[in-house]
Amino acid sequence: MPTFSKITSILFICISLGVLGYFYLYNPSEHKAFFFICPTRLFFNLNCPICGGQRYLHQLLHLNIINAMRANLLVFTLFPYIVYRFIVALVKPFNINLPILHFSPKIVWTLTIFAFLFTVLRNIPYSPFNWLVLN
Repeated sequence: MPTFSKITSILFICISLGVLGYFYLYNPSEHKAFFFICPTRLFFNLNCPICGGQRYLHQLLHLNIINAMRANLLVFTLFPYIVYRFIVALVKPFNINLPILHFSPKIVWTLTIFAFLFTVLRNIPYSPFNWLVLN
């Protein structure tokens, strides 16, 4: 994980708070504001493993946990770890050393296979697989 200077950390914290504020105020499902369009969805009409992540973040910020989980189950599962690692990297320049969680290669491979299967299954347009995609 790269190390940041204090200025870089403060900059990333400010940008992150701005992004969180944006996602709190604007709902990606309504398309009234600017949101990223997934290239996989745009060009191939398939849902990638992260499709629904923006809706997930909006729902999570509004504490709609069930809707956040419905937006993307994979992001729902991995998001706490990703946020924790981001926080660990950002506070390190301030001499705040949080413990780093490491995964064994078996867990990494298991998560990779899970992400692959999740992607394949969520693109099957029949029940019960279509509940993996929130439109």
